[in-house]
Amino acid sequence: MHLLGKLVFRNTSYQPPCLWYNWIMYIREYVTTNKKTKTKYVTHRLVESFRVSEGSKSSVKQRIIMHLGTLELLKSLWSKLAKVLEARLAGQTSLFEQNGPVSKVTDQAMEHFHFVQQKENDTSIRHSEREMLTVDTQSVNTSTFRSLGPELVAHTF
Repeated sequence: MHLLGKLVFRNTSYQPPCLWYNWIMYIREYVTTNKKTKTKYVTHRLVESFRVSEGSKSSVKQRIIMHLGTLELLKSLWSKLAKVLEARLAGQTSLFEQNGPVSKVTDQAMEHFHFVQQKENDTSIRHSEREMLTVDTQSVNTSTFRSLGPELVAHTF
């Protein structure tokens, strides 16, 4: 028997159609604890599960696709949220999307996701446009300079 999502298939060679949603993406809850105050914080992330084959061995790994912050959504709606986010990330509209709490959370998550992507793109452009110059230190001259030694010591006391 093969467990896939909430459905059990008797044939282990069965592969679901690629149009099915939420077979590999789901919402995971992370609980972190502040070491000093012992306060617990709960955050949620959209996680993708995928299979990696290395020779004769195959293993399942997960990677974080999106940080969702703290969800104010019923746990029963997390699967719908994962389906809608997966569709939005693929550039599609989902059949599960309606005007309600799921679409509101999805809009907020996608807005934050696009903001983070734009910020990363701007950073990579800025890094790629950096210009490095070589300077001959033997040819550099100073015209006027000041000493900061005694003055700086006097002001620190």
